[in-house]
Amino acid sequence: MPRYAFVLVPAIAAVGLAGLLLRQHRPSMVTIPGGAFQMGSTAPEIEAAELWYKQHSPDFPRELVLREQPRRAVSVSTFRLDTLEVTNQEFGNWLNQQKDLRLRDDRWAELDGVLLADLYPPYTPWHGLVVQDGRITAPVGTEHKPATQLTWEAARRYCVSRGKRLPTEAEWEFA
Repeated sequence: MPRYAFVLVPAIAAVGLAGLLLRQHRPSMVTIPGGAFQMGSTAPEIEAAELWYKQHSPDFPRELVLREQPRRAVSVSTFRLDTLEVTNQEFGNWLNQQKDLRLRDDRWAELDGVLLADLYPPYTPWHGLVVQDGRITAPVGTEHKPATQLTWEAARRYCVSRGKRLPTEAEWEFA
């Protein structure tokens, strides 16, 4: 075995362990200094989006891309944003902690009559949550993937439960 392997192998292992520990003890939020930017789409961007949609979904509603106009100057104040997405495991654990959570047809997760998640895999490759033995879980290998199949209201409630909030559309685009 080459000499550098005695240094390289422990170094790679240390980097992997550090990554795992950082994931568990990650800095949860960063501060994004406020500023101004152009929000919305230009006419050529709208045309390109319409063309793409028409090729992939012939009956798409045109208003989906038109709502990106007019392009305008927008200012945002300084705000805080999480550094990583919420994972399937984190979101599934939160759902399971909700009192009175109702699972309908092993697919719909509802609370207080509000849909929080659709646990049916609507796309391939699928990597979301599933219902097993009456509990919501992330299948092996999907635990650390970003949570999907949840509603805006579920994301909002999750953030509030953590003492946080969702970014506005302008803050998200700016960040």
